[in-house]
Amino acid sequence: LLLGGRGPPGRKTFVYFTWSWKCLSDVSCVLGTSDPRVESLNLDRNKLKHIPGISKLGNLRKLILSKNEIADFPKEIQSLVHLEKLELNQNQIRVIPEGIFSCLPRLQHLRLNNNRLSALPKDLATCSSSLQYLNLSNNLFRAVPQAVLEPLKMFKAHGNPLQQPPNEVCAGGIQQILSYFSQLQNCQGEEDRRVKTMFLGASLAGKSTICKSLKQSPVCLNAGGDWGSRGSGHRGRCQRKWRPPNPSALDHCLGHLNGCTGPDPVYRKKGAI
Repeated sequence: LLLGGRGPPGRKTFVYFTWSWKCLSDVSCVLGTSDPRVESLNLDRNKLKHIPGISKLGNLRKLILSKNEIADFPKEIQSLVHLEKLELNQNQIRVIPEGIFSCLPRLQHLRLNNNRLSALPKDLATCSSSLQYLNLSNNLFRAVPQAVLEPLKMFKAHGNPLQQPPNEVCAGGIQQILSYFSQLQNCQGEEDRRVKTMFLGASLAGKSTICKSLKQSPVCLNAGGDWGSRGSGHRGRCQRKWRPPNPSALDHCLGHLNGCTGPDPVYRKKGAI
């Protein structure tokens, strides 16, 4: 469907093209006959794997290719120098080659969520002065690209196996992420030995007692420690043992939390904490 509309006097005609839900697997004939004045192209919810001829639409400002079967990032997109909005979410893209985003100086909105990406090209940083929205959710990223964060107004990265920063930090938004990286830079060379622990259990099961014991007691190092079932002959991998100031009280609480009975369940049942 090709539509056109004329704006105020003195301005050129705005043309957009939409072809969604058509089960298209080839758009070469469609793009070959398209008006070069097209500024918006919507081809979502089709079966496209490639979009040959897209470079002919040099005036494109908006390109929607969501929910297709694209595995190879379309390199012809680098010819769309006026592009402001690009959506390639819910495809099968694994890699984005270098040299694409450096040709898109006006890019403001980028959706890459629900693909198989684990890294972004370095030249995405060249869009930092214009990029405002970036969605990387539900991919395979382990680290957030710090270089493109500061100018963003909206950033989404949930559903990734993130390690730096962790998902809990990303859930707090851009400012939390930037604060995280800032703290890392200020603490370079210092080893952080903190461990975040969460206890789940019914009311009055003893969670508060465990937390209090953990805060008040020191860590004792023992060579060749047994971190498995006491008396079972299993040897654990961890060579560090922690003993609370009042083991019997803590063991009683752990028994309630884990359904253990008998003495010393933290050592009797592997993984009790």
